[in-house]
Amino acid sequence: MYRGERRYLFRLQAADELGQFLPELLKAVAGRLAIATAANLIQSLILVFARLVIARPKDVVDFLASTTIGSRNGLEVVMTGWLENSNVFSGYSEIRQKYVFFFVLIK
Repeated sequence: MYRGERRYLFRLQAADELGQFLPELLKAVAGRLAIATAANLIQSLILVFARLVIARPKDVVDFLASTTIGSRNGLEVVMTGWLENSNVFSGYSEIRQKYVFFFVLIK
C-alpha cells in the first residue's frame, strides 16, 4: 500500500472516529475555503470535501447545503472553489479525485 493510500484510509477512519466534531471541522474548512486565495491551499481544502464526497456523497452534500458560510451555503462555497480552481490542481491523484468528486456529485 502506498503512503498516500494509507493517509487516505487513515482520514476516512478518523472521520468515523471524530463523530460529533466532524460537522464543526468541516464548517471551519469550508469557511477557510471561502476566503482562501492561494491555489495550493484551495486545492487542499477542496480535496477534503472531494474525498468525503467519494466516500459518503449524500451526507456531505446534505451537510454542505444546510451549512451557511457568510451569506452563502457551504455547497456553493465548495463548488465555486472547485470550479474556479480545478484547472490549476496538480498531482495525478489530486486531479483524478477532483474528477471523481465531480462525477459523484452530478450522479
